[in-house]
Amino acid sequence: MAPPPKRVPIEDDPLAGAFPVRSAVPAFLLSMAFHAAVLLALATISVTVVKQVQQKINVRLVEPSPAVEEAEVEGAPSLTDIAGELRPVLTQPRSAGSVAGPSVPAPVANVRAPDLPRIGVAPSVGAAPGTLDIPLSVGGSGFAGGGPGGGGFGDMLGGLRKVGVDLVLLIDTTNSMQSIIDDVKNQVRAFIANLQQMVPASRVAVVAYRDKGDEYVTKWVDFSFKTEKVQNFVANLRADGGGDYPEAVYEAVEAAMTELSWRQTARRIMIIIGSSPPHPETMPALLKLVRELKEKNGVIGAIDVTKRLHEEYERADWVAHGSQGVFKPSPMPGFYAEVSDTYRIITNQGGGELMALGEEKSLLREVMILTFGTRWRIEMAKYMGKLE
Repeated sequence: MAPPPKRVPIEDDPLAGAFPVRSAVPAFLLSMAFHAAVLLALATISVTVVKQVQQKINVRLVEPSPAVEEAEVEGAPSLTDIAGELRPVLTQPRSAGSVAGPSVPAPVANVRAPDLPRIGVAPSVGAAPGTLDIPLSVGGSGFAGGGPGGGGFGDMLGGLRKVGVDLVLLIDTTNSMQSIIDDVKNQVRAFIANLQQMVPASRVAVVAYRDKGDEYVTKWVDFSFKTEKVQNFVANLRADGGGDYPEAVYEAVEAAMTELSWRQTARRIMIIIGSSPPHPETMPALLKLVRELKEKNGVIGAIDVTKRLHEEYERADWVAHGSQGVFKPSPMPGFYAEVSDTYRIITNQGGGELMALGEEKSLLREVMILTFGTRWRIEMAKYMGKLE
């Protein structure tokens, strides 16, 4: 019979202090618990790191630089989606008898549409903030000046608000025009404020013209949203020069067409404010220019101020002779007909309208009506309180 195996004393076993033989099972359980604790700690750290990384992923909207006069160049896109046109759409709650389907969230009341970020520069509207509360039809394609599209006043404005308006005033600044220039100086701020309330993405430019041999033939201020820029230019205008009856109308239209920074998709509108016809020899070239304007989504209108100037001259003469009786101006001289005849030809070729200005009318109020079209005179009346 073999002798029994020799037992090694516990005190001689090098691992006896850590894992005694007689406690092998408890040591195994202790090892499992230790490793489980380590794995749990690692998982907790991983989740925490992921959460911190997720929390650091933020979206930051960088406002464009306000110095965006560079964007006001030929081919630059028009401003679109003007802030204030968004309207919240509320989801209707499902009734108790609704057909089963995907759950629909309850409507959220009193939600205000978020303000859109500025694109380029924001229009400066002087003392008239905001946009006029005029019902707009989505997709309205009407344009000012008798352009394409149908529908109502809201449709017309809706179309213009989508593309913007570039409006240039061509102002005769020869000797007889001082009262007209004064009207422009006094009303230009209110005019731009009203225009930009109607169509926030509106820019205004001014071309002043005289004739060859004068201090200047044409000079201008380029398109801008900034009221002060246009106002400062107009403030320095004065009536002088002239001489012969025709003036540099062709040169004014040419300067507007070639020197100003029209936006590619904006509605282009020119309005001549004058009391003299163009030089006869320039008419063919002038008509070619206005047809080109029409082909580029443009229109040209005119305000004949000869009636206004004639009435002012007659009234001054009446006052100088004692203001006897009731003032009644004499009939218009025949040569003034040449102004209305040539302006009518120009506006017909350019897709616009002709208006005559008398003493009883506000100049820039009539310009505003002409800008959007005389067919909307009644609808526009309540929106032009500052242009009386």
